[in-house]
Amino acid sequence: LPGERPNELLASMAHTMRLICLAEAQAATARRAEEKGTAHGLLCKLHMGAHDLYKAADKMLGDHVSDFNFIGKKLQAYILLGITTHRSRAHRAAAEEAAAANDIGEAIASCDAAAKHLARSVGAAGETDTWREAAGDEKTALEAIRAKFVKENEVVYFEKVPDKPAKSLPEGKVIVAEIEHVPCEQ
Repeated sequence: LPGERPNELLASMAHTMRLICLAEAQAATARRAEEKGTAHGLLCKLHMGAHDLYKAADKMLGDHVSDFNFIGKKLQAYILLGITTHRSRAHRAAAEEAAAANDIGEAIASCDAAAKHLARSVGAAGETDTWREAAGDEKTALEAIRAKFVKENEVVYFEKVPDKPAKSLPEGKVIVAEIEHVPCEQ
């Protein structure tokens, strides 16, 4: 189409939106697993899976930026929030896992790494009040967990806190997949 054409007509945007939908489904799966009290190692992998899907959507947009007349700032901010939030949550799950193994120094370092990822999304979270509130809640929860670990370290463990976590995050595990739409016959 000449001139102004809707981005939704392009295959690259459709593929990007497919990846975003899969990332949201993966994020919902990870949240449900948290509610059920799933092991922290698996939570870490699930959040990394959501992170990987958001990252793939971002790469798709970047690779095909010349296809689009305009990419909305909110879409870009949304993808950035997904990338940083789920990487942060993966670090938080890794911190909980380290704390369960009595490695409090590693837990605090993982919390610090999570905070660095959350800090990257501050500008993107400012796009809407809801996003700003959710980012604030995420930061508050992380600070509370870190404060608990710091207090335990000061009172019980006396471990040196490394500059960065010794363990890297595990490979993401994507457990969601799209299904073919089959219209009903009438």
